[in-house]
Amino acid sequence: QNGVSLNLAVDVPIAFLPSKDLFQGCNLLHSAIKMGFCGALTSFSSWNSEMVVMMFSFGDEGHNSEIIRALLGYIIGVQLALGSFIFGRNAAVYLHRVLNPGLAREMDAVAVKLTEGVPVNRNLPAFERRYLHELDDVQEEKIEPEHMSSLEQWKNTTKEHRRVNNEALPYLCDIEERVLKYGPTVIDDDMKTSSEKYGWDLKSLETWVAEKDASSFDMKTSTQSPSAKTAISVAVFLFVVFYTLLIIGVIKVNGDDAYSITYRTMLFSAIFAPPGALLRWRLSEYNGHLPG
Repeated sequence: QNGVSLNLAVDVPIAFLPSKDLFQGCNLLHSAIKMGFCGALTSFSSWNSEMVVMMFSFGDEGHNSEIIRALLGYIIGVQLALGSFIFGRNAAVYLHRVLNPGLAREMDAVAVKLTEGVPVNRNLPAFERRYLHELDDVQEEKIEPEHMSSLEQWKNTTKEHRRVNNEALPYLCDIEERVLKYGPTVIDDDMKTSSEKYGWDLKSLETWVAEKDASSFDMKTSTQSPSAKTAISVAVFLFVVFYTLLIIGVIKVNGDDAYSITYRTMLFSAIFAPPGALLRWRLSEYNGHLPG
């Protein structure tokens, strides 16, 4: 699970890895593991079909319905799934805190800020996120005061609008995220109108970004993601290799004995598994969106 669902200090895709780990940026592999491997591994289809057979097997070759056992099986199965889910969440948070001690301290500071009615925008770069929300105890980067005047001015003009339920907070978060991530070129008329309405010194934020880009101090803490071209090339290579091995296996394992039939069935299942996983991934976009 990602950092938002686990209520971590920052939104990292893989919570149990260090925040700067290269694997954090492999979005295609994340989807493959979550939708493909985990989705196929934990579908519970065999278990569910067995429970249905137990409930509706009366009259079939003299068997009686085992509805009580089936219901108990459902209860135990669901409880095991929920228990595993909760254990996984807690294990991810624990490993995140161990591997990222700085973010663990920030996580605690964010919780304190929230009790004070000041939510912290996790999507901002590390330095600005900590500075603008006054998380001074966890600030790791040190910048000379003479370089901070523009950011300090932005902080002072926006401070009263950072509280929970403030009507300007969504606009403030949107402006900070877009300008700090993509630069002053994204500033549009809507941003200027909102800034004028609430008395924010947007020019100071623009100045800060320009100074930061032009200065020698480095505050970039995000992990560089592999390019999409590289990720796709690796995926295609692995796909070709594994499919070639599977097809060779189907050709070689062609006997009529129980051993050959069992393994040939497994090979055919592996061949059709990727298309099924891709279809399941695409259809998951409709979860909660279809009428009825």
